[in-house]
Amino acid sequence: MNDTIFNFRQQQILKLLKERGVLSRLNLTGEIVSKKGNSKITVIRDLNELVKKGYVTVQGKGRATSYSLVTKNSLLEYLDLDRYFKADQEKRNATINFNNGVYKNLSNLYSKGEIELWEEGKVKFGEAKKKLDPSIYKRELERFVIELSWKSSQIEGNTYSLIETETLIKQDIRAQGHPEDEARMILNHKDAFDSILKNKDDFKKLNFSDVIQLHNILTKGLVTSGIRSQKVMITGTNYEPLSDKHELENSLKNLITHINSITYPPERALILISNHSQMGINVQLECYQTPCLSLTIICRFHIETSI
Repeated sequence: MNDTIFNFRQQQILKLLKERGVLSRLNLTGEIVSKKGNSKITVIRDLNELVKKGYVTVQGKGRATSYSLVTKNSLLEYLDLDRYFKADQEKRNATINFNNGVYKNLSNLYSKGEIELWEEGKVKFGEAKKKLDPSIYKRELERFVIELSWKSSQIEGNTYSLIETETLIKQDIRAQGHPEDEARMILNHKDAFDSILKNKDDFKKLNFSDVIQLHNILTKGLVTSGIRSQKVMITGTNYEPLSDKHELENSLKNLITHINSITYPPERALILISNHSQMGINVQLECYQTPCLSLTIICRFHIETSI
């Protein structure tokens, strides 16, 4: 559950409910109202909005009204991110190994309101696309590829600027002072995106061979492609990704199977990016960990919102 979708008062409400379980309206509003600048009617309005969006449930009526968090899915419980990251690494109570049982909770991750917002945006996007000149759409797609290739490569330590990336992709001109590997990395991202667009019907439903093939495009001329077979660690966390190649392969196949059972595109994207990171399915060298699934996610968004 993301702090950014709540105002400060709502964050305080969620923190109190998580700490104490069930609170009466009188106690809950009393604590929030006591903070400077809050009125009772404003707090009640915030509560009603949290109930409407499905984050809080209400019981009783009148003076007997009480509130508690909706806990249909343990993955959606409210988390105070500031408090979490201020705590010492050893005291975060975080999972340190891959959880094979996570899939049972990986569904219905978005509220009804969030899904409605997505559907409204999808309709508006489709209507706008119909009115758009094809040449403008082509330029926008090219811009998207340039920015995607630049940012994804930058995450891997690539030092090309956005302007240099644009020149490379549009004119095939290498920037001076950069190793050839950096140009290859950027061009591989472009080629992978082009491959998905060319075979977009295949990528509406994922399969293991397509993911590996896409990975081959991303790593061409850089490192040995394929699922890693050595142990890796992640800086700043005690989490230890899977290290056995066969376990990684089976986990990836299980993830793909689960993804294909989900119909809502943003939910598929969220599950892909989070589980890809959790499994640590990276290429052979730790210094180049381009997540081919992440690229697939972005392209799926593009394909499915463009239909």
